[in-house]
Amino acid sequence: MITSIERKLAFLNVSVVVAIIALIGVGTWILLARSLDREADTSLEIRIQSTRATLTNLPSMTPRQSGQNAGQGQDGNQKAKANVSDVDTEDLQEQQEESDEERDEESRDIVTSGDTLVFVFDANANLVTNRRNIVLNRIPDVDGVHAALDGDSDTRFVTIDGERLRVRTEPVYYDGEVVGAIQAARSEAEHDDELVLVRTMTLIGTGIGVLVAVPAGIYLTRRAMTPINDVLHRQRSFVSDAAHELRTPLTVLRANAEVLTRTPDLTRQALDQQLRAMMGDVDDMSHLVDELLQLSRVDTPDYAVEVGEMSLKPEIDRAITMLGPQAAQGGVALKVSGEDLQVRSNPDMVGQVVRIVLENAIKYTPTGGSVQVSTQRHGDKAVIEIRDTGIGIQPADLPYVFDRFYRADKARTRSNGTGLGLSIARGLVTLLDGTITLESTPEQGTTVRVTLPIA
Repeated sequence: MITSIERKLAFLNVSVVVAIIALIGVGTWILLARSLDREADTSLEIRIQSTRATLTNLPSMTPRQSGQNAGQGQDGNQKAKANVSDVDTEDLQEQQEESDEERDEESRDIVTSGDTLVFVFDANANLVTNRRNIVLNRIPDVDGVHAALDGDSDTRFVTIDGERLRVRTEPVYYDGEVVGAIQAARSEAEHDDELVLVRTMTLIGTGIGVLVAVPAGIYLTRRAMTPINDVLHRQRSFVSDAAHELRTPLTVLRANAEVLTRTPDLTRQALDQQLRAMMGDVDDMSHLVDELLQLSRVDTPDYAVEVGEMSLKPEIDRAITMLGPQAAQGGVALKVSGEDLQVRSNPDMVGQVVRIVLENAIKYTPTGGSVQVSTQRHGDKAVIEIRDTGIGIQPADLPYVFDRFYRADKARTRSNGTGLGLSIARGLVTLLDGTITLESTPEQGTTVRVTLPIA
């Protein structure tokens, strides 16, 4: 099941992916549009310059007689007049309309072909040169011609039957005066097709990005949330277990207090017994609170640890001396072996780790058993090994022995500990740049190895 946080993270991931694809597509479209505009303007500018170089009739800008006009002389005019006299007026009008339609159709075909059209105008905006014989409503563009005759270079767009044309008009100078204008026009169909292609690909890419980003976002979100969920689960379990551990002594403490209030005629011996029990409960809670506070400090990322060169033997001997009476009371023999090693660590923390592990070993070793503490060097590491002949730990419990408040069932029957000792030991060893591992065989014993860096 997808939680609310996972859903929000997945939506955020999809939004980021789609935004990136959209931004790349829009950026590509803008850059391509500008590039095509520069290319089109350059092409029209080159064509205008080449046309300006061919003008030989400046400053009059009068057109040279075309071959078609040269072929028509007086004889042609006389023949035309003779034909007019022979043809009915209505037929002439129909022929003229058909001719205009054919000419318009041919002009549209030329315009949409992508060819560059060039027109030359004189100083009075009269069309001087129209080599392709283009005659359409908005081509040539009169407004652009007037702007050029005023001395400005003009670029604009004209739409004819849905076809967009780029029109550029520039003035023609002679002795510093404007004597005419040259206009070049070309269809923008190819230009627009490329932009449409980029826009379409951007939309398709965005759609594909959504289709891919949704499952990928959910998958990545779940993977990212797994350790977070584990931490939250462990935190909830920690709070629940801490509350449970505190509830038990508090319940007993309240019960003892109620006994005292309800039986005011208790003997001195019974009263002392109840008070000692209550003090024991208070001590248990105080010990638990101290361990919780230490765990919170160990878990603090910026917890400062002072390390330096130290000897292992004094700390091990101090732990043996402190826990010797407990071992003797339980009939457990303590043995120490190995060399004294110099490590780079913190004496107080090392001593506490040894005491925690040693106390557990003594607690879970039956009468007549033994606990062996040894030190040895492996490369650049010093290894403290604590081996007991106790009840051991079941394989199913081994992965959880360092978890907070975790106690195997057998351990629960033998001790009223809090289950925080090994968690604290692991936290302390981690702060000391060391490692702690545990191996155990049921009914044969447990071995704990603590490694620390050699000084």
